[in-house]
Amino acid sequence: MSIAKLPSGHYRVRIWAKRKLYGKVFDTLKEAEEYQSFIIRNRDMIGKAENVFNEDLTISVKVDNLLDGYGKIKQQYINDELCKIDKMSGTAFEEYCIMLLEISDVLPKSNYSKTRKSGDYGADIIINHCNKVKVSVQCKRLKDNPVRIEAIQEVVGSKKIYHTNKCMVITNSRFTENAVSLALANDVLLIDRERLIKLIELKYEKCKKINSGKYWSELCEVLS
Repeated sequence: MSIAKLPSGHYRVRIWAKRKLYGKVFDTLKEAEEYQSFIIRNRDMIGKAENVFNEDLTISVKVDNLLDGYGKIKQQYINDELCKIDKMSGTAFEEYCIMLLEISDVLPKSNYSKTRKSGDYGADIIINHCNKVKVSVQCKRLKDNPVRIEAIQEVVGSKKIYHTNKCMVITNSRFTENAVSLALANDVLLIDRERLIKLIELKYEKCKKINSGKYWSELCEVLS
């Protein structure tokens, strides 16, 4: 299995089977890599990637349709999660962030604890990672406004209060330029909406709760 760049600027995921070449064309290299990675990650479920297209083009088309369906299910899941997040209270968003960080396994074998609701000194969550790294986390659930520089100042200040050596700010929004500049100067990890989506994707891949049973049974039926 390989990825080839076409003269048109598109990318083709190529799969050789029984001296025949099958594949799928994508607009970007990222999309092609995700497609290739999906087949490789799930080869135990759908059979070896080299055998996915080894019968005839009809099977290739059926599998492509199912993979496209998987992508739509995944995107719908992400959209639903974002919709829920945008309606959450600040406290609910803090709980969601803990759950998301735990499931995505960003810092494996870590303990997560919430600070008090009022007078939290700029941190909503404290992450203790293997008793080596302690992280102050501030969660900002906003409707339309970006996260301003004050949030960075607060989370940096929380490091001395909670004796942490790292800090981050998680939001469903974006950060102002001033906030980004101050974060870079103080080694603050920023998780904006785009990075939040990446964590939701990790959560989805680990859980596969949305229509996963039906999807896999259909896929296995085509390949059997």
